[in-house]
Amino acid sequence: MAIDISGKKFITTVHAYQKMMERSILKEDAVTCIKEGTIIRTYDDSKPFPAYLVSHICKKRTIHVNYAINETEDTIVIITAYEPDPELWDETYTYKVKK
Repeated sequence: MAIDISGKKFITTVHAYQKMMERSILKEDAVTCIKEGTIIRTYDDSKPFPAYLVSHICKKRTIHVNYAINETEDTIVIITAYEPDPELWDETYTYKVKK
């Protein structure tokens, strides 16, 4: 499923910024993941905006980025970004195998 993100501004929440700094994930890498990655989860009922989880290999590192789209303000809100734990995800990092 492709999501049209053209022309939208990227915003990082305070939580996302803090977590990305802790995890050495640059905003430009998170944006690349959103633009080029594969959506592995959709959260249509997420409030206040629909949200998505995307997976992508960026700079030889698999990253997951959770983001929401605010259509009213033409923004993409980066909620968090992390490296998926191989104990919890399959080898492609697209299917969670443990909770």
